[in-house]
Amino acid sequence: IQYRLVGGGPLFGRVRAHIIARELDNVSCVGWQHGEKLKDVIADARLVVVPSVWYENYPQSVLEAKALGKVVVASDIGGVPELLPPECLVPPGDPDALSAKIREWYQAPSSARARTGEKFRQEVERENNLTRYTKELLTVYALVTQTHS
Repeated sequence: IQYRLVGGGPLFGRVRAHIIARELDNVSCVGWQHGEKLKDVIADARLVVVPSVWYENYPQSVLEAKALGKVVVASDIGGVPELLPPECLVPPGDPDALSAKIREWYQAPSSARARTGEKFRQEVERENNLTRYTKELLTVYALVTQTHS
């Protein structure tokens, strides 16, 4: 499996050095990406892996991948389980479970990945569109202003 690591941060240099030292020719670091370049990287991927060990509330990386119709394998931590079904989740910090889940989805028939990806894309479109967001935000504002009037 070819892996492309997207992102940066304080451990980026150590990760890159680890890859070079061990001659991991199936792993490349593309660094931090945004906009169209990030969309291109995601669109070109068979699946997206978010192995976070941090309690993220509503991770943008999961939403971006789902919006592009990609299967997402991620850690079962924080708000991630609210965004993904159990068959896409692994215990945080468990490399064996992560590896097995990546292989499972990587080797799954393309039709299964396409069905799941399309379900994810529709879900993001339905749940995260500007119209819905604006309506819900205005509802909150109305409740707050009524409460404090």
